[in-house]
Amino acid sequence: MHTIRVMIVEDDPFWLERLTVDIGAERDIEVVATASNKADTLEQIQRCYPDILLLDIHLTGNRLDGIELLRDNPEVIHCPVIMLTSMVEQEIILEAFAYGAVNFLHKSSVSDIIQTIRDCYQGRMAIHPDAATVLRKGFVMSTQLDGLTPVEKEVFKLDQLGYNKPQIAAKLNKSFATIKNQLRTIRRKLGRIIERE
Repeated sequence: MHTIRVMIVEDDPFWLERLTVDIGAERDIEVVATASNKADTLEQIQRCYPDILLLDIHLTGNRLDGIELLRDNPEVIHCPVIMLTSMVEQEIILEAFAYGAVNFLHKSSVSDIIQTIRDCYQGRMAIHPDAATVLRKGFVMSTQLDGLTPVEKEVFKLDQLGYNKPQIAAKLNKSFATIKNQLRTIRRKLGRIIERE
């Protein structure tokens, strides 16, 4: 039986130790490398050639986004990537999959992570429930957004990220009245209220 070679990229010492110990305790999985920053990650991948990469999505201690690492280094990151997080955010999950992640899990779900490693290695790519609902909503939303103009899509995205009307106006260099009217148009097109007070 081949031992599944796993690399963990995590900058929080608590989570790094917990994941390394719990995953390494499995008979069929070996943690061959760990890293906490971009340089070490890219070096270790080329040195160890892991079968699976577990990549934390918020490498806050190093001011590095796991998605940024995945996006900017496709020629180095040659193995399947399972993204780990401590929170579930729709925009981030969709972006992770867009740049090639094969799954997305909450890092506290260690037993799920272990099973996902095995499934991924064996080519079974069932999306974990942490991400499945978000992906479904994202697909439905992207279909609905097809009816919006490019400018309306930009306004809508900022609205969904929590920007208020004055902030959207400033960011897009438009008047408050214009943004207010565009949000009303978007609300009408999507058939639901998205406007923020």
